[in-house]
Amino acid sequence: MKYMQLTLLTAMSMMLLLASPVRADGLPAQDYSQLAIAETRFEFCGQQKPPAYAKVREAIHKKQYDTALESLGEPGKSTKDSNFGVTNYLYGKILYLQAYQRVYQREAEQPDLNKLSEAKKYISLAAKSGFPEAIYDQAMLLTPPADSKKKLELLKAAADKKFVPAMLTLAEEYFHATKTFEDRLEAQALVQQAASIDTAAKIKLASYYLHEEKPLNNLTGYDKDIGKAITLLYEAAVDCDASAAYKLFQMSASEHKPNDLPTERGIYWLETSAKLGLAKAQGELAEHYYQQVKDSEKATYWALLAAEKGDLKALMTMGKIYYQGVGLEKNYSKALEYYEQALSIDTQNRLVLNQLGIMYYKGEGSEVDFRKAASLCEQAAIKGQAGCQYYLGLMYVNGEGVTQDIDTGISWMKKSAAQDFPVAKNWLRENW
Repeated sequence: MKYMQLTLLTAMSMMLLLASPVRADGLPAQDYSQLAIAETRFEFCGQQKPPAYAKVREAIHKKQYDTALESLGEPGKSTKDSNFGVTNYLYGKILYLQAYQRVYQREAEQPDLNKLSEAKKYISLAAKSGFPEAIYDQAMLLTPPADSKKKLELLKAAADKKFVPAMLTLAEEYFHATKTFEDRLEAQALVQQAASIDTAAKIKLASYYLHEEKPLNNLTGYDKDIGKAITLLYEAAVDCDASAAYKLFQMSASEHKPNDLPTERGIYWLETSAKLGLAKAQGELAEHYYQQVKDSEKATYWALLAAEKGDLKALMTMGKIYYQGVGLEKNYSKALEYYEQALSIDTQNRLVLNQLGIMYYKGEGSEVDFRKAASLCEQAAIKGQAGCQYYLGLMYVNGEGVTQDIDTGISWMKKSAAQDFPVAKNWLRENW
């Protein structure tokens, strides 16, 4: 029950955490609609040094594993090396992800066993040196599902080192295994202790108060309390957590209504999240400024920031900006480049497939490539994109990039016309 023995300091900090929120000027807020973050806080957050090996972790997040390995270099050879644990862990984690890459892409049924063996070796070395993230991954990735006892032991070992993901996962294990009131208190104590350490845990605790963790709603013992959730998220956002600000945006926009976060404040929290660096928020904000506000300057600013981080919406927005020449000079080559990047992130995105298919058909940004256009447009047409249904029909009628088949071409034309695509309707009226 050692996790129940929280220090008085932790208990007091949690009481303060769930007290009434304050405004940016330090005065008590009358209601949640007044919540804001002072501009000086953004400056403070922007001056924070990135964590060690941030570039490596970013490359891993983008699934650029070769880049990650190149940035990491050779892992530490001696346990006396201060970076031994983290470098061996990251090296092993990259090898693990490479081992399963083709499995995740549904190109293989089994992982690369040689790389998997190497991955286990390096992660184990890091774990033996006491690196908590490696111990956690031993529990979550390398322990057979049937060996729940070993998994629990490893989670406890990582939680003892105050590794927050391990603390939260262990708490969930305790919640699921709850048989007594004391068991539940032990799990709650872990969550609250983690929330006093890290903003991600505050967000998790907020999700418990919002009853978002459906399998756990009846196990955690937390009554639904949207006010406490908002306070936790606000505190996390003030502590520079962009994901917390994004959650406040989501709640303002649509979730958990009714609550005291007015809808009109949604964009404020989206912009706050974007300022704090969340690529997803930057991409959505760019789309908002481009589509709704028609402010191409702000749309371009946010889209460029998020596109550098590989955000899909931002890449698509940059593609539109260059394709349509709104805010920037029209440039089909750059538009094509952004759409290709978007396709590499989401190979099934119907809007991207549609746009690329049409661009390759017309030779916009590249030479005309009917085969590529046909391949892309067929995928988009099957997903219901009227533009590609028309162009695929045209390619079948003319035998461009495909074997000529007039009946198939007419069939696709009709599907496009049924969606009121004007060019398809005109073509059928004049030719069929």
